[in-house]
Amino acid sequence: MLTGRYGGIGAIIRYDLVRKTVVIDEPYEDTPAAKAGLRKGDVIVSIDDSTMTGKPAAYVSSHLRGDAGSTFEIKIMRPSTGKTFPQDHHPRADPAACRGPTACSRAASAISASPPTRRTAPAT
Repeated sequence: MLTGRYGGIGAIIRYDLVRKTVVIDEPYEDTPAAKAGLRKGDVIVSIDDSTMTGKPAAYVSSHLRGDAGSTFEIKIMRPSTGKTFPQDHHPRADPAACRGPTACSRAASAISASPPTRRTAPAT
């Protein structure tokens, strides 16, 4: 049955030009992304065994979306530690179930693909 509702992980993602991959930009509070411990800067390595390295943010976003409450496997790499770890059976959020005015308004689509940003080196 089609309900016209979909869910995501509850985070903004963006393409990192330096790493040439999509990263978590902002996990929203009280969403599957936050509950799984995803952090700003975490690199999305794969979703359901499909590599996401070098893929545009819109492509990754389409793989994160699905029926609210359905699950998928995601593998991330945390740059601060260099460790890669899986988040098995990660649930997709139901946008109607979000709490708080910021979470509800910002996570209505459950995930958003931000345009690429250019990183610059710090001034010396």
